[in-house]
Amino acid sequence: MKTRHIFAAMLCALTISSCSCSAKRNAETPAAGEAAQAMKSFKGQKDIVCLELSGPTLGIGKLFLKETPAKEVSRGIRKINILSAEEGNDAQKSAITERMDSVLKNYELLLSANDGEDAVEIYSLSKDSDTLRELVIYVRDEATVVALNGSIALNDLSAIMEED
Repeated sequence: MKTRHIFAAMLCALTISSCSCSAKRNAETPAAGEAAQAMKSFKGQKDIVCLELSGPTLGIGKLFLKETPAKEVSRGIRKINILSAEEGNDAQKSAITERMDSVLKNYELLLSANDGEDAVEIYSLSKDSDTLRELVIYVRDEATVVALNGSIALNDLSAIMEED
């Protein structure tokens, strides 16, 4: 149920954001995948999990989704990067926080929520007013980041919330 509330809040933020977002890009706009590249820089460090799911690996996961709006969203996702330093030391968490703060300052903050234990921030890069090209979910206290890259239609995200 908590996840449903976070997705509902995210959808509202995305809808509001898409109304105010323009398709103009300038030299300061980060390239899609910049967050993923920052995440990869921590790969191989002890107590840090850094994964990339793409191609066949991601395709296998999509096979298990039923024909639902979530499957529609998944069709547009080309790559998922996951970084977690939950088991890492304070220096590692600090380094991740510093690096992600530097990268994410160029992204649009869609949602900042606190569930009582963890603060969750959701950032995006828009392809146009109807499509996201990157969605980044950041749990700062645990130094955990998930980046979804691809072409994610806002209409498909809306349909997920209308389910049930």
